[in-house]
Amino acid sequence: MAGGKIKVTSQLLNVANGRIEGTYQSEQDAAKVFAMQDAIAGEVGNKLLAQFATTSSGPALKRGTTNEEAYGLYLQGRNLTFNRTPEGTRKAVEYFEQAIRLDPNFARAYSGMAHALIASGNLGGGLPRVEYEKAKEVVQKALALDNNLAEGYAVLGELKFTYEWDFAGAEKNLLHALELEPNTDLAHEQYASYLVARGRFDEAIAEIKTALEIDPNSLMYQLNNGRMLYQARHYDEAILQLKRVIEVNEDYAIAYSWLWLAYDVKGDDDQAYEWFMKLQKRTNPERVELFQKAYETSGWQAVRQNFLELNKVNDPKPSANYYAMARQCALMGDKEQAFAYLNKAIEKRQGQMIMLNVDPPFDTLRADPRFDVLVRRVGLK
Repeated sequence: MAGGKIKVTSQLLNVANGRIEGTYQSEQDAAKVFAMQDAIAGEVGNKLLAQFATTSSGPALKRGTTNEEAYGLYLQGRNLTFNRTPEGTRKAVEYFEQAIRLDPNFARAYSGMAHALIASGNLGGGLPRVEYEKAKEVVQKALALDNNLAEGYAVLGELKFTYEWDFAGAEKNLLHALELEPNTDLAHEQYASYLVARGRFDEAIAEIKTALEIDPNSLMYQLNNGRMLYQARHYDEAILQLKRVIEVNEDYAIAYSWLWLAYDVKGDDDQAYEWFMKLQKRTNPERVELFQKAYETSGWQAVRQNFLELNKVNDPKPSANYYAMARQCALMGDKEQAFAYLNKAIEKRQGQMIMLNVDPPFDTLRADPRFDVLVRRVGLK
């Protein structure tokens, strides 16, 4: 970089023979970051298209704002949302609010905030109904500002199947998002979540892989790939995928949760305990000794019972995750308690209820007529 200008040199490498097939240079004014990035990408992209005698098949990325600081805040909010922690989603909402203050017409910041609010409701960052209602208001604002915002329709589709349990409406919005912008990774990821909830596993896994092709560095999409393999009963593949996620980021706690659960439903108690304890050491180190003693005395079943009892302490609290508690009861063979918690989860409008038909721990409940009633209440049948 010199004289206020930046020069970029790109080379086209033939991976088959290791030869450089072409060298491209572009020099642009560095004063305006967005304009510089777009100009360089456009120049190099056009040269590559000419090299291969083709044309662009998709629309250019739309940032939705000319305010660089607002766009940076939007990206920070999106990254925090994808970290999948209650604290992260709350902080993400703050970043989106700051972006909107800088640019009140930044539609993508509104849709990003709505997505964060839904995640907050799912993860216990706030009361599900309250967070979902806020998300509904915010995403409608996003679409009022830009009625062709693919990301907005993706979030609206997410809201419809997570909160409203309107599955037909959700699919319509998600497909519309993909129609507007086929390279919207969030739309592919949300459509994958919709498809897996409907039991369309092969389609779901194909969609999440498409999302990963668009954004291969997204840990959340990598995680969801593992989750969907687990829900499709491909336990060994799920375990391998979730371990890959942890190799990339050993502090990504939610990956440990799905991993020990995958081992649990597979019937591998030793590995389930090992990965459960790795999670506790990162999230609840004060509980480690309690669980170790339970395991040494009475095995994995005692650890699960202790874990459930500790979660029951939160039963009266707004943050209580009745769906997760029902899952643990089902795994432990306590059907009555599992049904009691599932009914509480429905009344709380917990978003995880959309997975009722495909979550492996509930396989032991499916023959009971009460399970069919729950499925119908959620609109899955």
